[in-house]
Amino acid sequence: MKEFLEAIEKNEELKAKIEALSKNPDTTVADFVALAAEYGFTLTEEDFTLEGGASFPMMNST
Repeated sequence: MKEFLEAIEKNEELKAKIEALSKNPDTTVADFVALAAEYGFTLTEEDFTLEGGASFPMMNST
């Protein structure tokens, strides 16, 4: 996950896609997992869940 978060900061295209997903109320964790896979990262839904069941801030709609 750390590498994926670093990639988001370095890659403007990936960052834009993350932002678009974040703004879409129909986005699911699976959408973030699929996007990560498009960029060569193997992540699971559990990777996007923080301790206590909260999700990463990037996954909250604005």
